[in-house]
Amino acid sequence: PCDAENDTCEEAIAIELAQLPVTIEGTTLEAADNYSAPATACPKQSYQYGDGGSDVVYSITPTKNGKYTFSIPLAGADFDTSLYVVSDCSDIADSCVAGSETIGLGGENVTASLEANTSYYVIVDGYKANQGNFTLQVALCTASCTGQSCGSDGCGGTCGECGATKNCFEGQCIAPGCNGITFEGCCQGNKLVYCTGEEMVSTSCSDSCGWDDSSEWYECGSEGEDPSGQFPYACPNF
Repeated sequence: PCDAENDTCEEAIAIELAQLPVTIEGTTLEAADNYSAPATACPKQSYQYGDGGSDVVYSITPTKNGKYTFSIPLAGADFDTSLYVVSDCSDIADSCVAGSETIGLGGENVTASLEANTSYYVIVDGYKANQGNFTLQVALCTASCTGQSCGSDGCGGTCGECGATKNCFEGQCIAPGCNGITFEGCCQGNKLVYCTGEEMVSTSCSDSCGWDDSSEWYECGSEGEDPSGQFPYACPNF
């Protein structure tokens, strides 16, 4: 038998609004595989989430309309996670308001517009048969564009556009391309920056950023620089 106290939506652990923002430590190790989000159920979803993985459930019932963020930080889990928010556990296909399933340990981050006096269920799931321990962060979203000229305001809105001749990166309009950033990447403090498909990608690391000898690139959770000196630790100015 499964021993997880919040194994189903009927047994969901309530997230208290007065405690937001809140960080929850949880596990799916003793849970059953009760739920999954069919392909296209959640906004921007293209494939099924949580198929075959154990899952646990949290509930939240806002007292007023608002945007909320739900995240499992990068390296905030010891398994490949899925995360989705629904209003009807018996009809996930038609009630999912936000979802994420990225490759790797954690790294899920969604923003959802929730309606007052409606109960929503936050389902932490695993990719295929993955299961384990996780950190779930929940907060009322507050939009901010401080220091930004473009990009997201953090709550689904925008801080501006760059036009046709520049790209938005880290809230600033810069020249297109990778601007000296390689596929092997570099570090800006605890941020990992790398180039893929002629586009720069930035990821916030939960602990450190450094050179991974086995992969031969910069990675979150590693430390130090490329011993060959070919790929510098610090990112160039954009």
